[in-house]
Amino acid sequence: MRPNVNTHFSRPKSPYSKRLRLFCFPYAGGSSAVFRNWAALLPDSIDVFPVEIPGRRGKDNDVQFDSLVNCLLRRIDDYLDLPFAIFGHSMGALIGFEITRTMMEHYGIAPLHLIVSARQAPHEIQKRPNLHMMPDRILVNKLHELGGTSEDILGNESFLRAYLPILRSDLKVIEEYQYEPGPILSCPISVIGGRDDDSTTYESLVSWAKQTDSIFTLRIFPGNHFFINTYQGQVLNYISNLLAENPY
Repeated sequence: MRPNVNTHFSRPKSPYSKRLRLFCFPYAGGSSAVFRNWAALLPDSIDVFPVEIPGRRGKDNDVQFDSLVNCLLRRIDDYLDLPFAIFGHSMGALIGFEITRTMMEHYGIAPLHLIVSARQAPHEIQKRPNLHMMPDRILVNKLHELGGTSEDILGNESFLRAYLPILRSDLKVIEEYQYEPGPILSCPISVIGGRDDDSTTYESLVSWAKQTDSIFTLRIFPGNHFFINTYQGQVLNYISNLLAENPY
């Protein structure tokens, strides 16, 4: 049975025409605005629910991954009245996976589908530097390499002063994440990746298959780490088809 807790923000209930809710979790440094136009591009029957990531400022900067998952569960708890699916990109993929595991293990509920993007399987050993501790110039160079932020924005000092602490906070959470073995998921997992994304390999995406005893699918799109933006139409068409396969 799921916990009886209140969400931290109010959101109108969806019209009766909605048949499935899609919770969307952004990448490190991203916000719910990443998904601002998804509702207009997906079928009307899908209620797109972008989830904002908390704990990025002030005393909350030391948030741990487990506490972040619990906080996000409280944020979406009042909105599990419809069949639902979960989508997460990069950091959001890891969050979506752990939220799904927590729901199944402790509350006996699960999404119809878990869709993860641009992230190696959680049990894969990571060999990356702790970027959240690196100097600003290294972080900015990394943003240049990933290609998800315009050069005009990266050259804006005011933007960087506000943005880099948020990015560091997110990077700290995921870089300190420790995978704990547990029961595999019973829901389908679909993985999408970018052909030119240097942060993953084909093998590390395929490895997600070990996390489910249900259907597993993998689709590679053109583009780099932020292919969900540059090839948005193709990505959303694919997601639409995946969700249409569920008898919700």
